[in-house]
Amino acid sequence: MSPRTNDVVLIVFESVPRTRRFRISDFAIIGSAGRCKEFLKIGEDVVHAESCLLRNNFRVVFESSNILLFVRN
Repeated sequence: MSPRTNDVVLIVFESVPRTRRFRISDFAIIGSAGRCKEFLKIGEDVVHAESCLLRNNFRVVFESSNILLFVRN
């Protein structure tokens, strides 16, 4: 049996003009995003996906102006 690999989620997002919201423009999942997969859809609000991932033991390992990278061991 091979050792369990990390789960990785990459979210690329963009700001919505004239609001303070950010929408998912692309994403990638390596492994499993579990229950959070329902929030990982292009056009959805980033805050819901981010909150779900953090509640499910993911942590942010990289953050830039339009990218979030989450890892769960």
